[in-house]
Amino acid sequence: EIHHGNMRHTVFIGESEKTRVPVGTHAFAVGNTGIALMCDFHCKQAGRGHTHFVYCHDQAASVEKCTACPADGKRHQTTQYGPDWKVPKDELQHDAYWTA
Repeated sequence: EIHHGNMRHTVFIGESEKTRVPVGTHAFAVGNTGIALMCDFHCKQAGRGHTHFVYCHDQAASVEKCTACPADGKRHQTTQYGPDWKVPKDELQHDAYWTA
């Protein structure tokens, strides 16, 4: 069962320090938290095709060493994302994130 709430554990990431993530009428900078947003509002604004990012369970430095990927709707990062640039991440499509 999915429980929606505020995004208090969310940190917006990007490919550079200049990246801005638009949500409604606001743009979040890399490193901003999502505590002011409700997750269902954010996902509705972003559309069903958006991507969620999670820390790589294996802390794998490469896709070859990531055991969670490839899977339906999941893949190891295709680039480094900040604000914590050196921490490996996995990219999950919206539906894969909510069924993980």
